Amino acid sequence: MENVHKVIMQVPAEHVPRVIGKNGDNINDIRAEYGVELDFLQKNSDESAKDSGMVDLEITGTRSAIKEAQAKVEEIVKDAADFTTESITVDRKYHRVIVGAGGNKLREIISNAGGDDIRSKSIDIPNANQESDVITIQGPKSFVNKVIKSINKIVEDGENSITKELDVAKERQGAIVGPGGMVRRQLETEFNVTIQVPNKDQTGPVTVTG
Repeated sequence: MENVHKVIMQVPAEHVPRVIGKNGDNINDIRAEYGVELDFLQKNSDESAKDSGMVDLEITGTRSAIKEAQAKVEEIVKDAADFTTESITVDRKYHRVIVGAGGNKLREIISNAGGDDIRSKSIDIPNANQESDVITIQGPKSFVNKVIKSINKIVEDGENSITKELDVAKERQGAIVGPGGMVRRQLETEFNVTIQVPNKDQTGPVTVTG
């Protein structure tokens, strides 16, 4: 049986929470997977950590297990360093277009940006009942940049699109929406348009934008 060894590696203080993970999930997973003990020797609030920007992480285990655990910690730190948050202002009239019918467009944007294989990511689009026009994207820098590019393209296309008003009798407007919005989603997907139908307590034309 290999002897037990100890190694101290330094972790940027700002990335310590990512190494630990939510409720300690990440650090506990490393302990379980590699059979090592991991202990941070300082807190982020300690003067030494504030001065150097680094925190010492002590890893105890066999040489091979320590090497694997170190590699995993370095991978987490690298991912954390690449993580970014960007907020962009987008006219609220485009929010629904960005989400798409049944969320299909948003899923497409995420997939095209490589998000299918990325765990730590989010795109926060305000709900219809919110007044905010700010969309916040979080994740690796390349993912965030690609998402922003896709959203900007949708806005650009929207600015170059036209809107037609259709005079549809109030009692027939519900048929355009369909059960649970199914008919409208099918029309929007098939013709790549956005259809706005007045709410039940509102009057006005049906608008088609594309």
